Amino acid sequence: MELYASEIDKPIPEFTAVVLAGPGVRLFPLSEPDNAPKALNPIGSKPMIWYPLNWLESEGIQDILVVTVKRDENAISSYIHGVYEGSANIIVNSLDDFHGTAEALRQISHLIQTDFIVTSTDVILDIPHSQYLDLFRLYRPDASCILMQELPSEGGGGCSRDDEVKRFYAVDQMTSNLVMIKDDSTEDEILSVKMSLFKKHPSIFITNNMMDLHVYIFRNWVLDYLKNNPDIMSIGYDLIPKLVTMKRLPKADDLNYYRPSVSNYKLLNRYFDINFNHGNDSLNHINYRNTANDQSHSNETDEDSRQIRVFAYIRRGGVGGRANTINRYCDLNKLVSRVYSGNKIGSLAEISNKSQITSDSMVGISTKIMDRCQIKKSVIGAHCSIGNNVKLTNCVIHDYVVIQDNVKLESTVVCRQAKIGAKSQLKDCEIGPQASVQPNTNAKTEQFFRSNNELGTDGVQIKFT
Repeated sequence: MELYASEIDKPIPEFTAVVLAGPGVRLFPLSEPDNAPKALNPIGSKPMIWYPLNWLESEGIQDILVVTVKRDENAISSYIHGVYEGSANIIVNSLDDFHGTAEALRQISHLIQTDFIVTSTDVILDIPHSQYLDLFRLYRPDASCILMQELPSEGGGGCSRDDEVKRFYAVDQMTSNLVMIKDDSTEDEILSVKMSLFKKHPSIFITNNMMDLHVYIFRNWVLDYLKNNPDIMSIGYDLIPKLVTMKRLPKADDLNYYRPSVSNYKLLNRYFDINFNHGNDSLNHINYRNTANDQSHSNETDEDSRQIRVFAYIRRGGVGGRANTINRYCDLNKLVSRVYSGNKIGSLAEISNKSQITSDSMVGISTKIMDRCQIKKSVIGAHCSIGNNVKLTNCVIHDYVVIQDNVKLESTVVCRQAKIGAKSQLKDCEIGPQASVQPNTNAKTEQFFRSNNELGTDGVQIKFT
């Protein structure tokens, strides 16, 4: 009996969280092994992965799976179990292949027995405490996502390479259900939408200036659907659009295994609609419905009751975003530096009183800055050496970087242990780990890598096209 009692008393978690810490191809050269895994690239004074882990713990999530590639497993495990200060049960899982976020979920699906949260490692969230999770608890959709208004980028690195296709999102303002996703790939600025969509959702809101933060909540049955649809590779680009258009009840010859356990979907939907009244939320355009309106759901059509529901949490004007591209990575560094209320100058840093550092900049521990330097809107890592008369504007400088005298850098990212030669002027450039930029270099929108030539120290220079 003690065995059964211990099993019964064991608490069942409400959610399992999955943090996807992929290889970060779009962050190259920041994600090079000689620099750091993508998840450990710094944003402000913290590694990137600290932000989603901290958010999950603040929401009371105690079971967290971090999914990464074998190449990055040891470094991420060392940080989580040796440096990160948290109380959650965090397990690092490494995959041989990481070809897509949905594929990663399939490979670890056996570890998830509950409804689950999925977040990318490159996300910083600024939403009211518990609101996102509480809305999922309240409305019980099949899936939930966060759409955030994206502000214009201030640039950084070779930002011209950002080839991400913008998307149109259509949200029913009465229910906050996501009802349409379309790529914004047209050049004539004309969006074709069926009239039936407006008839079904008269309070529809359509926008193409929202960014999917890649923070999702799913009902557990979605895992079965993923396992039986191996063609779905991406959560954001494949799974969510499919769920938006899916019907809850499959035809007789369709697959039945991805349905929720409750068979009477119409009754289930009415139960949730009647007993969990839609609350008013200024961020998400959800209006209260009185009892009479709720009872009118008994007249809903079979078509309505069969629709899979994807809830869209709309966030406007918040502090946060993604660091999935280099320009966004630079933007988040500047944002964190600007809003950070602690000490922005690291311990043991040596800064000449003849140099100027604006309040929206940060300097890491044991970094040395010589005379007549001007540091604006920049984040400088630890153990760096900055020479005389150096000007940094809108830059991110990683640890152990050497910048010699009279260098001017603008909107440039410099990776670990790189060296910038005297009198160089770089704009919108990316300097790889251990790269050496020769003195008097003048470059714009170029990459510099460490040379493989053992007989020389010249860096390899590549111009963006």
